[in-house]
Amino acid sequence: MKKQLLAAFALLTLGSIAHAEDIVFKIGYQKGGLPTALKSLGWLDEAAKLGIKYEWYLFPAGPQLLEAQRAGAIDFGSTGDTPSIFAFAAGTPIKYVGITKTRDPKSSAILVTKDSPIKTVKDLKGKKIALQRGSASHYLIQLALQEVGLDLNDVEIVNLPPAEARGALEGKAVDAWVIWDPFYAIAQAGNNVRVIRDSKGLTDGVGYWITVDRVLKDPGKKKALSYLLAELKRTADWANKNRDKLVDLWNEDLGIPRDILKTVLLRSGNYSITPFPTSQLNYLQKEADTFYKLGVLPNKLNFTSELIGKVPFTKSITASSK
Repeated sequence: MKKQLLAAFALLTLGSIAHAEDIVFKIGYQKGGLPTALKSLGWLDEAAKLGIKYEWYLFPAGPQLLEAQRAGAIDFGSTGDTPSIFAFAAGTPIKYVGITKTRDPKSSAILVTKDSPIKTVKDLKGKKIALQRGSASHYLIQLALQEVGLDLNDVEIVNLPPAEARGALEGKAVDAWVIWDPFYAIAQAGNNVRVIRDSKGLTDGVGYWITVDRVLKDPGKKKALSYLLAELKRTADWANKNRDKLVDLWNEDLGIPRDILKTVLLRSGNYSITPFPTSQLNYLQKEADTFYKLGVLPNKLNFTSELIGKVPFTKSITASSK
């Protein structure tokens, strides 16, 4: 009996040790996109065999996601260019580890109500524009204004997250709203908005995969990140071949109607994931310089290769756990 008790105690102890040594990797994500699809597919569940547990945290926009990353609440997230620039300016030790490209970057737009007297971007001079400060919408409105000889100093920016911004536009508290999919498609489906300019020809349609220094310095977390990137690439390949199934996954996870999600997909084009290319730093530098010259950022930033995190993502969890 004594031997049996000792054996049971040993098993419990070993189990506790194994559990204590599990790697917990926290993923920040937004509505739609590849992370949502990967979460629904459940491919990361296989990582439990390797002692890795992935946790998911939903955010309304990139700035909130990167603020959580700065606070150490998450290890990884995907955002647009602008949130990463503002995070870097705020002192977050970001590392770019990859990018997502879409074929036709027109998945963001400047919206007004259907009965608005505003017909063109030039008509926005002196108007109130709702957007999430520090999001990709912030740079989009600057580029659109610049195209017609204006800039951010010619309009009044009202800092609102997507859910509040839509209500502000429909309630006439603001004159325009700059937003991305799926919120853009949802607003269109409501049949009460009009597009005066979308992002085609203004932005490059690139999404950024971002981590922080502490993750890359932790061997366990870095291994978990490597597997995650491989599974995201696998998800991109799957999504490009299974568009209808991708809509089903998004619908189940987000509760957004299928017809709206199909619109989102049509605008996004095919997904392509690659390690972060050094050449992309030029785009970020130009954008950061623009915000600095306009007085939006207090200090000039330098985007150098030190901001690139080298993480391989060539081996999937499925292959590694066999």
